[in-house]
Amino acid sequence: MDTLPTVLRETWRIYTNHFWSLCAAKLSIVSPIILLNSLRTNDVSLPIWAYSTLLLLPLSQCVLILHLAAIVNKDRLKLTQLIYSAVRRWLPLLGLYVLSTLALISGFLLLILPMFFVMARLSFADFYCVLHKQGAVLAFKNSWRDTQALQWPILLGSLMLLALSFAPGFYLERVFGDMSGWRAYCIILVMSLESVLDILVTIFCYRYLLLNQTLAHSRAQVLAA
Repeated sequence: MDTLPTVLRETWRIYTNHFWSLCAAKLSIVSPIILLNSLRTNDVSLPIWAYSTLLLLPLSQCVLILHLAAIVNKDRLKLTQLIYSAVRRWLPLLGLYVLSTLALISGFLLLILPMFFVMARLSFADFYCVLHKQGAVLAFKNSWRDTQALQWPILLGSLMLLALSFAPGFYLERVFGDMSGWRAYCIILVMSLESVLDILVTIFCYRYLLLNQTLAHSRAQVLAA
């Protein structure tokens, strides 16, 4: 059985081997969000930024998940093909995001730890929604069930990678964020860096999803023997 260090190494290998295509898949969708966020200091209203984030983040995740699946299956798909396929799964994933956000808020109202616990238990939900074409509620329920045996390594690994994703941006914002003339450029740099590093979390969760599917197949073979 794969250990957490092994999965982390595999995550890093996929990330470095396919870095540029992964960045293109991610930034092709989130770039408008980053630009709008950098302009918020120039009287761009909050609803415009909020609505663009709500609409584009699920689409970005769809594109990234489809690209990861293509990498694993050794399929060569153009970015336009990924975006076209992602648009067809955007609405169910948007519903899942709303449902997951409500669950995370509930976890936050309880304590910090339960919030991250909920995040770990929902780590398969996006993949079920996009790759298995499940509805929001079904993907939520299946992820909650299937991550039970792997919840602690998923939680620990996700927290490590999230810290890695946000630490450089946090440092840059502390250093350059107060320079008014450079604030917009700093926001673009920080959000772009966070978006690129956040890909690691998605790869990590996908790697554990594949591991879980392998374990489930092995158990089925044992029971059938």
